[in-house]
Amino acid sequence: MPSLIKTRVTKDGKTKTYIVTLPVENPAEGNPKTKSKTFKKLKDARAHVAKWRGDDLDSLTGENPTLEAYLKQWLVWRAIDLRANTRQTYGHKIDWYIAPDLGDVLLRDLTHAHIKNLYLDLNVTRGLSSSTVRGVHAVLHPALDRAVEQGIIRVNPSQGAGLPTRKKVRKSHAMELSEIQAFLSAARATRYTLAFELLAGTGLRPSEACGLEWQDIDLDAAELHVRQSLTVANGGWQVNEPKTPAGRRPVPLTLGVVESLRAWRIKQRHLRSVSLDPWNGTFVLTQPGGGPWVPAKLLYGFKKLRDKLGMSAKYSLYSLRHSYATHLLDQGVGIKTVSKLMGHESVEITLQVYSHSLKSNFGQAREVLDSLFSS
Repeated sequence: MPSLIKTRVTKDGKTKTYIVTLPVENPAEGNPKTKSKTFKKLKDARAHVAKWRGDDLDSLTGENPTLEAYLKQWLVWRAIDLRANTRQTYGHKIDWYIAPDLGDVLLRDLTHAHIKNLYLDLNVTRGLSSSTVRGVHAVLHPALDRAVEQGIIRVNPSQGAGLPTRKKVRKSHAMELSEIQAFLSAARATRYTLAFELLAGTGLRPSEACGLEWQDIDLDAAELHVRQSLTVANGGWQVNEPKTPAGRRPVPLTLGVVESLRAWRIKQRHLRSVSLDPWNGTFVLTQPGGGPWVPAKLLYGFKKLRDKLGMSAKYSLYSLRHSYATHLLDQGVGIKTVSKLMGHESVEITLQVYSHSLKSNFGQAREVLDSLFSS
């Protein structure tokens, strides 16, 4: 299902309006199946959708729908606060993992045993990973919580259903400094050169780099501000706000990145002036036709160049981000500072992901302590 709220930006990038598109119930033949309304403020657009989705879901109160019918309606209700790609993922989990086994079960007949057996079947019989099963639970549990709030069911049958043990956080693979230099040098001959230099020099997530607009960058102050990300869902791209407050953050720019951005801005303005097609937005990282780069395209370019250089297949596009954090820690930058630069919600996340880098500094710490306490 496409996003219910779309942002329209004027060519100068200064004015935004918000268009809400809602389905029309039982449209007459030949009439539109959707109805749109434009708002100047995002909060007004959200309030309009909230009113629509709340009334729609509350209409189920007092009924006893099947689990599949309820989950589909719940997903529509969540449209206002779920990103399009997240909503699409939730829909897949309902269609692939929940509906085939439990879709026809009436909501009030759903039991704890039903759900526990579903999780066991997915994990043990079908061999799906613990993260996949937990992802199914992440859909089912809050949906059933909402059914309790509505009075459709008395208790949430997914509570304590027995989830498989979480796997340890996967080790991040940082590139050696010489590998980064060789990679960026080779990237200059590709269309991805600025994107890779930006990722390596700022530690941004690929989606954050793709979502950067020129208004987010202050070249004179050598700083950028992460305010949004760009993701793909339902065949198109969409700009989203950061998932957590920590994701909205300032990030310093190296002199090399500043010079590259200045040169690209001049070239981009020329390309835009001679383009026959209107450009969509004021994005920094744009393809030849003016559209923004999407993370999947950058991943393709990274893998192609990585393999051409004969580098280890363990390196992914995120390795540029991991390398940024690892080398900062190796140079003695504080863990709290690195955590803020990475946009982590807590220092604990940074400690989990980059504990190997901190351990590598133990020898340096020992030398400092020896020099302090030696007689």
